[in-house]
Amino acid sequence: MNMMFYSSFISFTLMIPLWIYSDGYHLLSGNHDNSQGINMTLIGYFLLNGTTHFAQNWFAFTTLSLSSPVTYSVASLVKRIFVIVMSIIWFGQTVSITQGLGILLTFLGLYMYQKAKQEVDKRESKLNNIELLPTTTAITNNNNKVL
Repeated sequence: MNMMFYSSFISFTLMIPLWIYSDGYHLLSGNHDNSQGINMTLIGYFLLNGTTHFAQNWFAFTTLSLSSPVTYSVASLVKRIFVIVMSIIWFGQTVSITQGLGILLTFLGLYMYQKAKQEVDKRESKLNNIELLPTTTAITNNNNKVL
């Protein structure tokens, strides 16, 4: 949580001059028609943006702490693919052959990564089940019978 706070604080501090230059002066001077409506709508947008940004960062840090960076990177890739495909569907854009091939190759790469990860997990579980040293001691007599 501290890292999220400092990251957000630094980004907020660095964006203030750009915001004042682009939008802040007009908003603060009141040179618009419906100032109360714009301010309430703008405040609602700020709250929605801040809340969703916080939730996304919290989810990212939590996921990264529970998994490896590679797994997080793959999850981020899936998110990007989902956003691209949904925007294509939402806006009704046509997909060229090259774009379709790129999307297909991305899904193929994700499938291959999933299969490779399953193989590695199976091998690791087999290695964890092998006893390298005996964990129990037994007393035997000359006939190798346990006493």
